[in-house]
Amino acid sequence: MSDEKVSLSRDNILLIIVAGIASYLDAALLVSLGVALPIWANYLHLNSWIVGLLSTALTISVAIGSFAGGWLSDHFGRVTVFNYDILFFSNWFSCCCLCTGCSPFNGGSYRCWVSLWG
Repeated sequence: MSDEKVSLSRDNILLIIVAGIASYLDAALLVSLGVALPIWANYLHLNSWIVGLLSTALTISVAIGSFAGGWLSDHFGRVTVFNYDILFFSNWFSCCCLCTGCSPFNGGSYRCWVSLWG
């Protein structure tokens, strides 16, 4: 093993920051759903099957989105894909904040699945 210091370029540092932020967003999304879902379940009168479906769909979406997002990033650039990811994520968040029943919430989960492709 070599003790040489490696100099990172500005692009390398930007890539490290973007990758870290994307990983943080995925983790924050899963944790916040786990915290908020019991509250939403009572308010929206969701049964245990729907709660489990929403949680499972989100977890699977994060896994699939990681693979698809890597492929998209290789073809279109990591910063571009990350910017679109934030756009779709904010749309999903807005939909979930405004939902008053189960159907819009399921639509919001689908938007989240689409947003996590980046």
